[in-house]
Amino acid sequence: KGLTEIPDDIPLDVTSINLEENSISTIGPAAFSKFTQLNSLDISFNRIGIIHEDAFAGLKNLGRLILFANKIKEIPKLQGLALSELNLHNNSIALIKDGDFHDNLVSPLLYLELAGNMFECDCRVSW
Repeated sequence: KGLTEIPDDIPLDVTSINLEENSISTIGPAAFSKFTQLNSLDISFNRIGIIHEDAFAGLKNLGRLILFANKIKEIPKLQGLALSELNLHNNSIALIKDGDFHDNLVSPLLYLELAGNMFECDCRVSW
């Protein structure tokens, strides 16, 4: 608890990282790419508002990404990931853009949680 950034002392062969309930606000470029065996990442209950577009680059084994209760305003880039579960519950996402999911992910999601976001819903928004 109390972390403001991703620690440097996480073992490289880790398969699961849990950084929930900290004060992390930014996920920088290739922040987790050295953890090539990572299959579960939980960074919920932080202050994340900025996720660099290649923050999750190279995580070919990542199946579960939990970003619950942060300050995320848009769907993060998930290029090349084979996620089965993505949780973005309780963030500040207002709009899902065409291609946010199917243009980025290698395989279809089995579980997607988006409740608790303040989606923009009016006649100008079209699917």
